[in-house]
Amino acid sequence: MAWTQPVPLVTLEVLQWNNTIITEDNNGSIWRVSLDGTAERVVPGDGTILRLRASPDGRLLATGNTNGRVIVYDTSNWAIVNNTVVSGSVRQLKFDPRNRDLLIASKNRSVQLIPIDHTRILPWRDISVSARDIVYSPDGEMIALVCADGSEWFYMIRNSQWVYVRDHQFDAQTGVFSFDGSLFASIDSRGVVTIRDMMTTFD
Repeated sequence: MAWTQPVPLVTLEVLQWNNTIITEDNNGSIWRVSLDGTAERVVPGDGTILRLRASPDGRLLATGNTNGRVIVYDTSNWAIVNNTVVSGSVRQLKFDPRNRDLLIASKNRSVQLIPIDHTRILPWRDISVSARDIVYSPDGEMIALVCADGSEWFYMIRNSQWVYVRDHQFDAQTGVFSFDGSLFASIDSRGVVTIRDMMTTFD
């Protein structure tokens, strides 16, 4: 299967629920591409999209642009579920594994959380840190912010507890929870990998 688009394409996401590919061109239009090569423009262009992120089940898709606008779409009908503006251009987007909320990191040292389905209301909405990566644990009950100065912030949702650690001496890049959420691994710009025991982090 091959599909050629006359306008350059800049990013890809896969929707798990219907096994289709979502891409956007440099005019900001969003396209749906089926495995048989059929393509359809589902959202017209409206400026440059910096980030395109599907939820784990593919039911939702979030876009973030240079002006800080974040739009969340229902991928079954492409209706807008949420339309938010944050300060600064969007660096990262991450969905809660159960589509309850969305984390947004912008380039002006802000991380904001917006509710999607309102089944849980978290007592915080934004924090001022220079986050390089934002991560949910597999069950969505912990959040990690990996920061440019080598530090990490962890948030435990059930008791609204924050923990600050500095696992790296240099610019931290990205992090990931283990499948059971008991460990958190992160890496910095010097190639140092640290593994943190999350069971003792919140003691």
